[in-house]
Amino acid sequence: SYSAAWPLPLAGWGKPLHRQKPPNPTPPKFNTCKADSLKCGLTLRTRSLIVSYFTPDEKLRLSFEPFKPGDPPIGYMDVSRTQLSIARFSGGITVQGRHYVYFPEHDELWRDDILKMVHGWRRTDALAKELPALPPQVQGELL
Repeated sequence: SYSAAWPLPLAGWGKPLHRQKPPNPTPPKFNTCKADSLKCGLTLRTRSLIVSYFTPDEKLRLSFEPFKPGDPPIGYMDVSRTQLSIARFSGGITVQGRHYVYFPEHDELWRDDILKMVHGWRRTDALAKELPALPPQVQGELL
């Protein structure tokens, strides 16, 4: 036997390594009790239907943005299940010198500069929809 200070058995201690069971292939089950699923006032069914704060088109557009190597992540998903869950209480968090805003409806954190960029895209897209449509151009005779 080994002490509790050693989280993993070393070779030769306890069971031989070749006789250990392989890891369980089924995914881990999360706590699905009623109190956990209703934290944001949503049931499990409606929570699973909510995709993200950004639309798929915006995420695709973000994938083509040239970010610097070594930049911190642009966002985090399922925040309430990670160490970043403290952001739920203050509405945001600072990680690696970058501020992230928490969206409780989607349980996500998004970086401030990314939010500013996407909101600018949304604004220009809305303005483009409001512009009157130009009439189709008719090719005229030169002479």
